[in-house]
Amino acid sequence: MPRVQFWVALANLVQIASTGTVDRVYSELEYLTLCGIIGGLGPAASADFFSGLVHRQELLFQALKASVLAGADARGNVEAVKKVSTAPWTEAEVARLVSFPHNIAFANMDDQHHVPILLYDNPQIPDPNDYILSNILNLTKDHQKHLDPRPFMIRTAKRLVAGGSTCIGVTCNTAHYFLPDVKANVPAGTTVLNMLQLTLQHIIRAFPTSAGKPVKVGLLGTSGTIDSGIYSLQAKMVSDEIGIELAVISPVNVTNGNQSAVMEAIYGVRGIKAGSVDPATPDGRRNHDLLAAEAGKLTAAGCTAVIMGCTEIPLVLSSTSAPPGTHIANPTEALSDEVIRVTLQDRYLRSGRSPQLLVTDV
Repeated sequence: MPRVQFWVALANLVQIASTGTVDRVYSELEYLTLCGIIGGLGPAASADFFSGLVHRQELLFQALKASVLAGADARGNVEAVKKVSTAPWTEAEVARLVSFPHNIAFANMDDQHHVPILLYDNPQIPDPNDYILSNILNLTKDHQKHLDPRPFMIRTAKRLVAGGSTCIGVTCNTAHYFLPDVKANVPAGTTVLNMLQLTLQHIIRAFPTSAGKPVKVGLLGTSGTIDSGIYSLQAKMVSDEIGIELAVISPVNVTNGNQSAVMEAIYGVRGIKAGSVDPATPDGRRNHDLLAAEAGKLTAAGCTAVIMGCTEIPLVLSSTSAPPGTHIANPTEALSDEVIRVTLQDRYLRSGRSPQLLVTDV
């Protein structure tokens, strides 16, 4: 056994002797960050988010444990994390994850290792796409038909906060148009995660570019997402922050692009929202092919990556099924990874916390 691993093992044997077991410690953790997720837009996308959250934390645990057991240094551990997570983990954050509450190399993944969340799946929130197109952008004439999603989203967020959430996320790209309204109506200090911003930041980290060279990012999404410009707004903010120009383009901006095909795949009578997601069925395969074709056009137009800018799209399209050479960015994964990161960084042992941190004990 290498010398480093020997001393790590010895330290953990001491801990086992004092606590009785390694993994029992995880049941005694208190998480001071509890993320509440506004879901239901639609329900299948919310289920995909939750299953992805579980799977991606397992990937994180396994990758980091393997890295530590292989004797990697702090930087090596960060690189191992970056291979399985889109979140901006720092060296200090990864080091704490390795060592707290004990060395991860001697832990076994079980239920208690997973982060707690609140998921409010609320399909009664009115469709954001319909309201944006008709009542905000005036692109359709059925203004009276569509309800405003904002009161429903705000009410859902408030219920999550009442349930203990200190952090809010939304599993719908189009609904991010109303994220400022949600943020303005939850208590000060509540973190509101922006899935769009997280996705764009990940693309910059994952696909470095030459200084001064603009980055083209493709976007597949609802017409409400495209026409409202919410991704372009976030791209401008990220560009100003990092000094790299981000240009968001969609099927409406490229030769032979077909935004109607994207909407048909999502909202059609036999579209994804209607449940046609199985690629083994003609309708599921058709929905996949409609989206894959538009992704390929965006790649051909010079896009570094293509964002699946509707959380229904990952139900049929993935990085492995996309056209050759197309790099897929999945906002659902970006949100999942950030929920995992912020939650894991704010945990304490009940027995080892200061008195002011015991107020939530039951």
